This record gives sequence, structure tokens and C-alpha cells, in this order.
Amino acid sequence: MKKYALFILIPLVFTSCSYMGKKETQSVPQREEYTIDCQLEKGRIVLYAKIDDMDSLRFLLDNGATTTIFDSTFWMSIKEYKNPHFIQKSGNFDYYYCPTSISLSDYTYSIDTIYVASERYSHDYFSALSLNGMIGVELFYKSIVSIDFGNQKIHIGHQLPENIQDYEQYEMVSLRTHGDPYYHKFRFLTINGLYDKNGEPVSSNFLIDLGSVANNIDYPFCDNIDIAKSKSMAKDTASMIYLLLNKCPMRESVYMDTFADTIHIDNFKNGVIGIDFLRHYNVIFDYPHNKLYLKPNGK
Repeated sequence: MKKYALFILIPLVFTSCSYMGKKETQSVPQREEYTIDCQLEKGRIVLYAKIDDMDSLRFLLDNGATTTIFDSTFWMSIKEYKNPHFIQKSGNFDYYYCPTSISLSDYTYSIDTIYVASERYSHDYFSALSLNGMIGVELFYKSIVSIDFGNQKIHIGHQLPENIQDYEQYEMVSLRTHGDPYYHKFRFLTINGLYDKNGEPVSSNFLIDLGSVANNIDYPFCDNIDIAKSKSMAKDTASMIYLLLNKCPMRESVYMDTFADTIHIDNFKNGVIGIDFLRHYNVIFDYPHNKLYLKPNGK
């Protein structure tokens, strides 16, 4: 259960941020295309960043988190000269107003508010990979993002590649979140072709989470699925459905209920699609048009 705790706790922090009255800002560079180097370590995507005159900083990429979080030890090393303004403390995180630019290869983005993890949280979730923090979906949620797991590259731009016809296309959705201004950045994959044991079509939405290693499927949801009929009707989504349904024995309903309640999303507790699935594909997130493109990479 520990490997899912990171994802549960992060939305709790951001829920409280929505009451702060301060809007997150992002400075989007003017160039059209950017390439970011990354590494896949222990099933997670690690980015190398530069802040001020410090380079080779290591940040986890997690599009299931909304913003950037700093490790407590790293924050103490820069806090004095950054001269931040403390905003508030909530749970495992302190919030500071501290405009900062973060460079990732040739891509630079800016944030106004920094979220600093507690020492305990930092030790539990950042220390194992020697991370300086985490970068959330604010990095690219307005762009088209290609993740090449084989070559360990992330491309950020505004155009689809010329060979897009080689990819399978899927619909993504932004689910209603009770007016919270942060969670519209999350994207859910709608999987068609699922049927319940009464033979009725089942509506299903799975969070696409680069910060989660495993695929996490809600057990009661899977238990209600007619697997045989769903597989026979799956068509082009068959490979994805096979993988998801094979994970059904995982009893994670408590996790999914907690997650759904935390981020205030109606009728969501189907599951999470994580790196265990995505790493087998070249993945393209078309955030502006709510499309997901997948092409097997042979890995």
C-alpha cells in the first residue's frame, strides 16, 4: 500500500491551496518545441533541473499532482537567499510565496508559490531516489507532450508528430471537481467496451498518473465487470482492457474511495493507469484537445 500513499497525500495538500486566494502562474516559453531529458528509475520518471546556479537537481515527474513540491533539506539550502514569504502550513506541507524559475534541459517555467514537504514526508517519499522534489502537471498541461520511454526523452510542443497515424487514439476527459480551480489539470482516460454482469455498458474513467508505478484498479468495480463479454467487444482497446482487468485481484477500494473524496470528483473510483502500463508505449498527451495517443514501443 505504501507505493500508493504518495498519490493520496498530494491531492490533500492542493485542496487546501484552493482557499488561499492566490492563483498559480506559469511562464510558458515562446519557442514551439522543447526536449527534456529524463530517466526511468524504479518505475518513476526523474527529471534533471536547474534552479538559480544549482544544476543536476533531481525531480520526480507526477502529472497526478498539480504543482511543484520541494524536499525539506533542499529547501533549507536555498531558503535564506530566496527570502520567501511564508503563507501557511497545512498537514505535511508549508506554502511560501517565492517566485522561482526552473530549467529542465532547454525548457524553463516559472512558479510563484513553492510547496515544501515536511521532513518526515521528504524522508518517506523523496529520499529513496535522492530527489530534490516533485514537478506536477503544471509543467505541461497546456501543451502536447510526447514521452519516449525508450530514449528517455520528453518533447513539449503544440503540434502532433507526422506519424500520428501510427498511434491508437483515445479520449481523455476532465471530470467535474466542484469548482476547484486546480484539478481541471488532471486527465482521465475513458475506456469503452466494458459491460457489467447484467450485460449493460459500464461508464469508466481511469486517472492517467505518471507518478504511480502500478495500475490501481478498484476491486468492486472490476468484480462487477463481465470480463468475457468486455473482451469480446473491446476491439481496439483490447490490449489496455486486458491489462487493466488482469490487475483486478488488487483489493484497493479503500484507496480509490479516499482518492475520489480527496479531490472532490463525482462518481470516480474506477482506477489509475500508471507507469507499469504506460512504459510499454510511446505516449502522447494532447492536453488542449483531450486526446491520448499510444504506440507500442516493444519494451
